[in-house]
Amino acid sequence: MSKKPTISFWTKIRELSSWYFVFGLIISLTVLVFGLRHNNTVALKLKEDVVLADKQDKDIEGALLRLRTYVYGHMNTNLADGSNAIKPPIQLKYEYERLLAAQSAVAAKGQLPQQIPDSLYKFDFVSPIWSPDVAGWSMLLSIVFGLLLASRLILEYWLGQNIRRSQ
Repeated sequence: MSKKPTISFWTKIRELSSWYFVFGLIISLTVLVFGLRHNNTVALKLKEDVVLADKQDKDIEGALLRLRTYVYGHMNTNLADGSNAIKPPIQLKYEYERLLAAQSAVAAKGQLPQQIPDSLYKFDFVSPIWSPDVAGWSMLLSIVFGLLLASRLILEYWLGQNIRRSQ
C-alpha cells in the first residue's frame, strides 16, 4: 500500500471522532437498561393481575391473555428466571381448588372422580430474544455503536501501524 492513499484515508478516519460512538453507546445502553427493566416490571404486574383474578374468580382468561400477549411481544419478560424460581411460573391455585371442590361435589353423588389435568391451571410463557420495542431497538443501537467504536479503534491502530512502517 502506498503512503499517499493511506495518509488520505487516515485523515478522513481521524475526522470521525471515537467519542461520537462512545456517547452513542452510553446513551443506547442506558435506554436499554431502562427499557428491559420496564418490560420486566410490566410483566410482573400482569402476573399479579392473573393471581388476583384467580383468587377473586374474575376474568382469569382475560388476565392470562393480556399477560401472554405482553410476554410474547417484549424482551426480558420471562417469569421463571432465577435458580429458585417456581416452574411453571403461573399456577392457578384457587382455580384448581375450585375444580377439586366441584369434583368432590360430583363424587358425592356417586360418580367416579376424574383426574384433573395440570394444563388447566399451570402456564408458562417465554419472551422473545429480540422484540421491536424500546428495549429491542436500543439493544440494536448498542450493538451498532459498539461495532462502530471497535472498528474505528482497530482501523486507527492498523492505519497508524501501516503509516509508521512506510516511513
